[in-house]
Amino acid sequence: MEAKKQAGGEARTSSRMETRTPLRTGEKHVLFATLLRRSEAFDSAMPLIDYEEIANHDRMYAVAWQVAYDHHAEHEELPELHELQAGLQRFFSEDPEALSKEERGNLAQFIAFMFSVDREKLKPRVALKYLKRYLEDRLADEVRSALTGYTPMNIQELLVKAVARTEELSMADARDVALPFEDDWLEDNAHLELRDTGVDFINHFTGDDDGAGFGHGCTESFGLLGPFGGGKTTTGIMLSTLGSKLAFDAWRANERQGPLRLSYQFSWEEPKQSLRIRALCFLAQIPRKTLVTAIRAKDMRANLSCSTSLKDYERERWAHRLRSGARVAGEYERFQKAKAILNATWRVIDLTGNDKEAGHTGSGLVDEVAAIIRRDQQRTRDTETGVQVVVVDYVGAAAERYIDAQGLDHGGNLRHIINRWPLHMKNKVGVPFFCPTWSLHQLSTTANTGSPGNVPKYTDAAEGKAFAENLDFCFMFGLKTKQSHMVVTCNKARREAAREERVVHLDGEFQIVRDADETHILRNRKIVTRAEDRGLQGGADPAVPTDDAGGVVPSDIESQNRSLRPRRRRTNNITGA
Repeated sequence: MEAKKQAGGEARTSSRMETRTPLRTGEKHVLFATLLRRSEAFDSAMPLIDYEEIANHDRMYAVAWQVAYDHHAEHEELPELHELQAGLQRFFSEDPEALSKEERGNLAQFIAFMFSVDREKLKPRVALKYLKRYLEDRLADEVRSALTGYTPMNIQELLVKAVARTEELSMADARDVALPFEDDWLEDNAHLELRDTGVDFINHFTGDDDGAGFGHGCTESFGLLGPFGGGKTTTGIMLSTLGSKLAFDAWRANERQGPLRLSYQFSWEEPKQSLRIRALCFLAQIPRKTLVTAIRAKDMRANLSCSTSLKDYERERWAHRLRSGARVAGEYERFQKAKAILNATWRVIDLTGNDKEAGHTGSGLVDEVAAIIRRDQQRTRDTETGVQVVVVDYVGAAAERYIDAQGLDHGGNLRHIINRWPLHMKNKVGVPFFCPTWSLHQLSTTANTGSPGNVPKYTDAAEGKAFAENLDFCFMFGLKTKQSHMVVTCNKARREAAREERVVHLDGEFQIVRDADETHILRNRKIVTRAEDRGLQGGADPAVPTDDAGGVVPSDIESQNRSLRPRRRRTNNITGA
């Protein structure tokens, strides 16, 4: 359905109305059995239930409720079986026609069920959710009945009352407002758990100056903005695959006991086939061209090196291990290890529309992300799992897909969806699955036209200046130099003080963004080598290359961050060499 422009320029949007089925008989049995046997549920339901409202649809439950209500009013407690049966006899002696013979039989079956169930298995929270649905259905029946035929003269009054009743019912399953410091309040701080990202230039911005830890926090919402082709997807793959490896290593260190948490990578732009290659290049540290050649030949063993036939770059990269006599894994061994880890703990969900067999539309926004994770976690319920991290790539494409599917106007809708996305990720994914979430998004076209030394701001998000409003941390990449160096900064951080921007290097061949702080620096809005910087200030070191192309780029993932946290354990030794 196409959206039409109104005279004032506003878009009139339409969406399909979602409906639900009424409660089934079994669910109604559970609802009323809980209300009549659990006093806390009964007390919450009393202000909401009206005998006539129920009797018009379910006279059997209405009679049971009224008898229990009268008993409670007199004795201040709910009736036991014999007391309820006695009350029903009195009720029917006064009104023999209240129920038909068939309805009395059904009532007897319901009462037998109600007292056959272990009282503790009747959960008030479940019953109150059912009650809300049940009473909303009765309200819908009433409105439909009133609107059948001609339009009522008092339609405004009718609708106002319906809205007021809806608001009243919205609180039916709400929890009581708790004290801020219950007796067990110290046990309710799991959300403070921090997980190592495995990416040290990101860990740099997320803590540890005070010894409180570093990494992304469970339930926190993170954002990453970057220019076109500027390292967002590469970093997203690093976050999800390193999360997988860290979770796998922790599970193995615990003697393969406890939860084996899964990392999820959602993509609306790049298909699964391409993301698989990126993940293997990074985690196995195999050059992209080499890996692609082996995949095309469909013969990994013949096209990859092994420990007895190392290539020149491997001998150079792990020379220190070879000199010590240690065994160095070749490409094939690293490929096998990376593939095993990714199969165990990494999930890539292709929402580009190219994966026809997946059954995912890609047009369901964060609700679809949550539903896919929930289904996958249920599918693996025979194995104790959990969620390590969720990465979404990227928000703008997801919003466009939803808008197109719904036939909405792109103007205000696109901006609204993008700006609200991070909060939905926190509330619908991060909190329910107890994990950090990452939302990747583009910089605006204006920010894409600057120079590499310009430090972007979080208000530079494409189509959404308020994108970072609900983020806990917002990271930004600047434009690349010709040698693929770029600035990374984080000027939105809720639990940490601001830190100076750093320079990183995007290595497309190995699909890694390396910290380049040892070799490069941002000076006067220009990325220069540290040797050049010393030369500008007097005292250049002739032993260190002074041009961008010859800058010292650390040779492997493990050594990329030595200057960043010399006192910490290294987190990125992923190659297994």
